[in-house]
Amino acid sequence: EAYADQAAGLLGAGSPLLEDLLDALWLIAAVDGFHDEELAYLDAVAARLGFDAAAAARVRARHTGPAADDPWAILGVEPGADAAALRQAYHTLVKQYHPDRHLAEGVPAEFIRVTEARMAVINDAYARVTAGPLTAVLLRYGVVLIACLPWLRWLPGRMGWVLLTGFVAGALFMGLGGLSFALADNVSALAIAGQLGVPFSLILAVIIYKERIRWPRITAVALCFAGVAVMGFDPAIAHESIALWLTVAASLCWAIGNLLFRKLAGVPVLTIHAWLAAISVPIIAAAAAIFEPQNLRAIPDLSWQIWASIAYSGLLASLLGHGGMSWLFQRYPVATVSPLTLPTPLMSVIIAVLVFGTPITTQMIIGGVLTIIGVAIITLRTAKARDDIGTHEPLTTEPT
Repeated sequence: EAYADQAAGLLGAGSPLLEDLLDALWLIAAVDGFHDEELAYLDAVAARLGFDAAAAARVRARHTGPAADDPWAILGVEPGADAAALRQAYHTLVKQYHPDRHLAEGVPAEFIRVTEARMAVINDAYARVTAGPLTAVLLRYGVVLIACLPWLRWLPGRMGWVLLTGFVAGALFMGLGGLSFALADNVSALAIAGQLGVPFSLILAVIIYKERIRWPRITAVALCFAGVAVMGFDPAIAHESIALWLTVAASLCWAIGNLLFRKLAGVPVLTIHAWLAAISVPIIAAAAAIFEPQNLRAIPDLSWQIWASIAYSGLLASLLGHGGMSWLFQRYPVATVSPLTLPTPLMSVIIAVLVFGTPITTQMIIGGVLTIIGVAIITLRTAKARDDIGTHEPLTTEPT
């Protein structure tokens, strides 16, 4: 215990190396099994190293054979904590204890092995109380497939386009979107960056369908990309660049999906969603088996809150929301329906701030305003142009 006092004095209160040291002591004690005296001794050492009761319990839970509710202790949250609290706790632990951070700080190789073992336990705990991005998409599409199964039918002469659309607008779009959300803390930035699907759709229409546009929409496209660039260079979200780029890639898939949906004109909306789900389920399942096997194993243990969110995303967001917009586009002028999509990024940002507590910086506001103005110009002018030529073909037909 005297050595613990010395270590605490040398390293300073709150040093990550103190937890590395405590983890190493737990690993040594685990070699021949734990005894009551050892457990009491390690608790005493934890206190001398400056750990409070909750922090010490979190470290202990990683080593002493967790019971059914111990994932919560490993993550340092109360049992039954909501998704926002779980997400924040997990990302905090990853930032603090990821082995790459210790490597960059020059920590000895012996301690790197300790941090790797610790991250494995943290990842497993998080997998046991959340669905994981790929697993969540898989379950969402499973809900959609079950709901739309009566409308699933073979489409002679069009199945090639159906398969391609399902892969791009279903599995690829939703998979990239799920991964970006899982890697990000500031989902407000992702909600705004996701609007790049609108200028991407316009650019592809110009390239492929030779659609002619004038300076207002050209300027609007520039505003959209400038806004995302401004956010991308914001120091507050610089560490989330991978998530931001994944969102941009998902937006491009969404735009390509819009063009592919044109090949399915006349197909009932529920039949399209049924095929999107049927094609995406095996693809996402294979990806989840490779990258999220622990999440797949934990599906039976998911809380009712997670199942409720999955049911909401499948039935309300996919079928009622996206399917409803497709139904409106088929029956009303584009100029009437398209403006209804404009509040989406603003509502997403508000919800992200209220639910996840994501910070809003001046640079994010500037970038977000530029992007939203650009999207609004493209949406309204494109809708008017298509109504002028007498077509109700939607500017955006969101995939499941």
